[in-house]
Amino acid sequence: MDLQRSLLIGAIAVLSFMLLTEWVAFKDDKAAIETAQATRLIANTDSNTAELPQVSEPALFATDDDVPSTPELIEAEAPPQITQKNSGRIILVRTDSLQLAIDLNGGDIIELALPRYLEEIDNPDIPFVLLEQNDSRTYIAQSGLIGSNGIDSKGRALFTASADNFELSESDDTLVVDLNLTTADNIKVTKRFTFTRGEYLVEIDYIVVNNSNARWQANLFGQIKRDSTPAPICVYREPDLIERSVRSFLTDNVGQVICDNEQTTNEMRDIAGRISRRAKRRIQYLPSRQSIFEKIGIQKQIDEAFSRQVWLKCGGYLVIDETEAMITVDVNTGRFTGRRNQEETIFQTNMLAAREVAT
Repeated sequence: MDLQRSLLIGAIAVLSFMLLTEWVAFKDDKAAIETAQATRLIANTDSNTAELPQVSEPALFATDDDVPSTPELIEAEAPPQITQKNSGRIILVRTDSLQLAIDLNGGDIIELALPRYLEEIDNPDIPFVLLEQNDSRTYIAQSGLIGSNGIDSKGRALFTASADNFELSESDDTLVVDLNLTTADNIKVTKRFTFTRGEYLVEIDYIVVNNSNARWQANLFGQIKRDSTPAPICVYREPDLIERSVRSFLTDNVGQVICDNEQTTNEMRDIAGRISRRAKRRIQYLPSRQSIFEKIGIQKQIDEAFSRQVWLKCGGYLVIDETEAMITVDVNTGRFTGRRNQEETIFQTNMLAAREVAT
């Protein structure tokens, strides 16, 4: 009977271990897939990468809700069809402050990360991501031209770029990325992104060259597009000054804490109550129209500590001055006249001054 029980327990233990192993492997695979889908910038650290990720098919053409509409100001012909075909290409831009992924379909910033700020302190390879477009979340920055002849009025414009990767070199302070487009009637549009070293501001300019005989008119728009997924929440915040003070200085050596603000006193008591009920009783509220520092004499001690004139018990005083080269201490006998002679008076004053300076 004992043998069967032992075998049964052993079999359950082996089965539990196998289930745990499979669960850990499944969790690691799922995390790897989510990381790969979460950001294009982390997965493509090599600036010479030839093959870039493709945008999923629903993102290639904007819906009516993606781009705002504008009233027609003048009668004009419908915007001409763009001659290029949609390739779904994405270009990557890297500076010392920003990492971006720009979709050539519309020239939207579909991902933006901050390499100077980490998503996890213990992982220096993953920057904090502000904008992203993946299976779990859509939060991107869109801009374009709409209106009578706007290139984004009837579907997003498809731009071309001179390269797949752009990076701010160490010798340059600015980086300019141009996205180019030419319509069927020879309207040349350049969407220019300008990045500056050390800056988080991205300047976007549209340069339009009208080589046709017709009048061309459009309006600039910019917007943040997001889906219905809940926004990220704060998971940790550094404690404020009041909480840090209570945690750091309210020790067993402190007999009493006096505060002249009732709201601050209650907040300190709540914080101390989570630590110790005994510590909570040591926090006292002192209502007073006068400053608490002046009421109990602390302000006077502070003024004396920073005063250039320090009085001695004998009636003499010190004058302390700070210069560029040194700190000087001038000893004066002041009201101290002594009982015997001048030499003895000066000696006693210097002795008291030496003790005062040493302490």
